[in-house]
Amino acid sequence: METLPSYVVLTLGGVLGALTNVALGSRVLVLPRLEGNRLHLGFLAQLVVCIGVAHAVDHDFQTAFFSSLCGTALLRQVKRRIESHFEEAVEELNGPRN
Repeated sequence: METLPSYVVLTLGGVLGALTNVALGSRVLVLPRLEGNRLHLGFLAQLVVCIGVAHAVDHDFQTAFFSSLCGTALLRQVKRRIESHFEEAVEELNGPRN
């Protein structure tokens, strides 16, 4: 891979990280879709995030691959925590149900 430009190597690391996330996850490959007024990017969003993380690390193929793999797992965990805290705040604002 030493003959390829660095941006190609980092992009390949990000793409493989995204594909590995899909393979290791319990979800299937979700294509972009439009539901009402909302656009759900599905795998395309994960691909963009993985490539972005791989380029942010900017070292070599292995580092790009592992950072994109771990980076999306970290982002997924942060998202779950934010959503759970948001749900708790909504329940607290709504008050007890009768």
